[in-house]
Amino acid sequence: HAQNFMLAYRKRHHSPPDAAAALGYDTLNLLAVAMRQAQSARPERIAQALHRLKPWAGVTGPFSFDEQGELHTRPIVLNVVRDGEWAYLGTMAEFKCNIRRSSEGLVKEC
Repeated sequence: HAQNFMLAYRKRHHSPPDAAAALGYDTLNLLAVAMRQAQSARPERIAQALHRLKPWAGVTGPFSFDEQGELHTRPIVLNVVRDGEWAYLGTMAEFKCNIRRSSEGLVKEC
């Protein structure tokens, strides 16, 4: 599966895929699977389908969610663009605090 993605990407773009390309590919395919299972494009129905989804194999690895909708097969990483560059904010687990938007971007308050 991953090998096929890499070969197809390289053929089309004449360069190897980066992490963003692979995660984008997985994200769209995962949403398509959930939409088909939900037989709907309504966000609440897609969310319900994701909650019930058995572990799904993407090109970047497995995806599965718990009953609350938390992705538990890998951390969700939060980044923000500051001065034209990506800045790491932390993982969702670190952000169980309040997140607010300020003039400096996203800020966590614990």
